[in-house]
Amino acid sequence: MAILKYKSMQILVNKVKFILTSQSQVNKFTL
Repeated sequence: MAILKYKSMQILVNKVKFILTSQSQVNKFTL
């Protein structure tokens, strides 16, 4: 159960990282 929670947290962190990186890339293109 704890391992499953940890994995879901990792997925969430990866999603946030992906969103942040994609946003920064978009900002670079707009500038």
